[in-house]
Amino acid sequence: MKHTALLLALLLACGGSQPTPAADAAKKPPAAAPSAEATDRSATPLKTASETIDGVAFSIDAPEGTKREANDKDKWINWTFTDGNPLKDPSVTVKLVDAAMAPRDLDTLARRAVGMSQDKPPPEVTKKEELPGGAGMFALAERADGQYFKLEAIHRKDDKVLQCTVTYRTGTGRPDDKPIPNVAAAKTWAEKLCGSLKFN
Repeated sequence: MKHTALLLALLLACGGSQPTPAADAAKKPPAAAPSAEATDRSATPLKTASETIDGVAFSIDAPEGTKREANDKDKWINWTFTDGNPLKDPSVTVKLVDAAMAPRDLDTLARRAVGMSQDKPPPEVTKKEELPGGAGMFALAERADGQYFKLEAIHRKDDKVLQCTVTYRTGTGRPDDKPIPNVAAAKTWAEKLCGSLKFN
């Protein structure tokens, strides 16, 4: 009887207490990680937004359902997706740039769109055009495998220059990297977005 009582007391002391929240959590399977796959953003609706950067007012058809961030010091506004893989989603940025530093011809803009890329294969400029009415220009640089593109557009009004940039990357050429979903439509979407920018 004494042995039974002693054994019961030991069991209560060592294992009979209620489990802690940490112990409960350890028993549960880990939460599912965010999908590593890229999401097709080419059909994301665009909605006209009225914005101002350092006193320069403009409108742009920004992607719906994105997070907007602004940096007054560096004079930019950025829109990013929050419901997918942030490493494989497009980013949209409008920046007020010094007119003296902005590209003044298509070749200069094209070189800047390619940049100092470490990509293999390196991105190449596949499209460069003047915007209607002499209001600016844009250039598109992309990898041949469809894993990256950058569209850069310059909009001018008097001495004011706004730069719209869409960057979209889903890989760097590794064997398991995949191209941007519906890449042709995604490039058209990016052109429409940056092309919608208008000074107010």
